[in-house]
Amino acid sequence: MTGDHCIETDVQGIVPHESLLKVVGSFEESLVFIDELAETECVDSVWIMGGSHLYQESLAHPRCRKLYLTHVNTDFQSDTYFPEFENGFKEIPNDVSDITRHEENGVSFDFKLYERMSS
Repeated sequence: MTGDHCIETDVQGIVPHESLLKVVGSFEESLVFIDELAETECVDSVWIMGGSHLYQESLAHPRCRKLYLTHVNTDFQSDTYFPEFENGFKEIPNDVSDITRHEENGVSFDFKLYERMSS
């Protein structure tokens, strides 16, 4: 979420950052918390920080309407990847920044925005 509100799933050995408002143990618990928060405050967006299973649950949920993704333009050896989403989402103009291509430490990356396609 934007502002001072964040949701992080409970991972053993991870100490939540002091700015986190709520640590939850599952995706469903996060939805309950968001609904409770929305009764008293405006909730514009929710930011999911992974892992793979949490991404899959989020993408499948009808309340997931936009994706703000960072595409890293370098191949890295890995055993985990972001789930396929292209069949359900289309790229749209970025509403956060006109500058989408960035580079840091010799690695270029793009900030891209996708919107769920109507069924």
